[in-house]
Amino acid sequence: MVTGKVTQVKLLPFVLAALCIAASHTTTYACSCGPGDPPAAFNSARAVFIGRVLDGSQQVKFEDPDGDSGILEAGQVRFAVESTFKGEALSEITLAVDSNEGTSCGPYGLVRGDRYIVYAYATEKDPAVLLTGACTRTTRVDS
Repeated sequence: MVTGKVTQVKLLPFVLAALCIAASHTTTYACSCGPGDPPAAFNSARAVFIGRVLDGSQQVKFEDPDGDSGILEAGQVRFAVESTFKGEALSEITLAVDSNEGTSCGPYGLVRGDRYIVYAYATEKDPAVLLTGACTRTTRVDS
């Protein structure tokens, strides 16, 4: 009987440590969204165009895993439109771009001066406002 109590006492610190670790565990989620296949993305977009980023109302600092850092443009981002594939043909357009700061998908933004093929979608709150972001097919285009 004494042996059983000694074993219980020796295991108690390990059990308490395991409980503390389990209680302090927080769940983190990776950014998960799929831009969909190209035809579906094109059909659901309000506008699709190639444009060069001129500026944004929000500048977001980033550092990638390789240690490179820079500034991304987010907020209200202005583009010089080069080619329009869907939507009204404009020479310039401004879109809402969420920086996703503080989320598993962030930071997100576009590089000033770079060219992108942009898939823009109407917002639910105001269909006249167009947006693009991390979960769209918007991607950089080589010059």
